[in-house]
Amino acid sequence: MITEIPMYMTAKMEVNKDLPGNPIIQDIKDGQPRYYSFGTTFFNYGLIPQTWEDPEMKSILTRSNWDPNPSVYSLEDLERVKPGTLENLKYWLKRYETSDGKPEKSLASETPRNVAQAMRIVEEVHS
Repeated sequence: MITEIPMYMTAKMEVNKDLPGNPIIQDIKDGQPRYYSFGTTFFNYGLIPQTWEDPEMKSILTRSNWDPNPSVYSLEDLERVKPGTLENLKYWLKRYETSDGKPEKSLASETPRNVAQAMRIVEEVHS
């Protein structure tokens, strides 16, 4: 994952696909840098690059191959390691724009997808 918005930060950062090298820059609205006004994120927000599962892809920083062995591989693992994270995440994602006067968002599902479902979605949008 490439982190656009690190945990505990409020600056609204995004990959800029229009600039060479696709740098991560702060989003601008009405000429002003954007910040989350709901509160800080308690999670890293970002994207999955298309090289995520390429076993030949090496990190330019570590020169090592990607390690597909996460310590949290399921929702059950997440709840065991970080109890309450899923409920807090749903709460934040539904409400983070309400502090800007926008309505509460609805999620596509109240139940997060499992790993197999998430991988199907990644494959679908990758092709």
